[in-house]
Amino acid sequence: MKKFFKQWRDESGQVVMISTVLIGGAMLAATAIAGFVLFYEIRQLNDSVQSATAIYAADSGIEDTLYCYYFQITNETQQPETYCAHSGTIQYINAAGIWSAGNASYSTTLTCYSDEARTQAVACNSKDPITGQSSVIGFTVNSTGHTAHISRNLEAFTYLK
Repeated sequence: MKKFFKQWRDESGQVVMISTVLIGGAMLAATAIAGFVLFYEIRQLNDSVQSATAIYAADSGIEDTLYCYYFQITNETQQPETYCAHSGTIQYINAAGIWSAGNASYSTTLTCYSDEARTQAVACNSKDPITGQSSVIGFTVNSTGHTAHISRNLEAFTYLK
């Protein structure tokens, strides 16, 4: 019996050493996994902020195109689908109170239609040959907002008649 306890005492240092290495390895693995999870959560949070910014930029593009269509066309020779479809950069007021260019932008297209199903695209200033009135019954504005590495699309359709 004495021999057994003596052998156990001599090997107990090895058991403690192996236990310490295994526990340390498990803690290191758990910390590495938690770090990766945190990294991806932070990245996903940043992507959601960029996505919201891109949506607001696309919305600004739609508003800009609608304003152009309704208020800036002054004569009938201008074609709204080319004159009002454009790109822009979203600006903001910085801490010093100066307008600065942001990292968001938009690009828009304007398409006019002569039917409710939106299958017959026509020029936005086209006239009915018989009545002389506009043959356009509605138009679609497509806008794409861009930030860093994210793009979001919005579409608005407006009936005129």
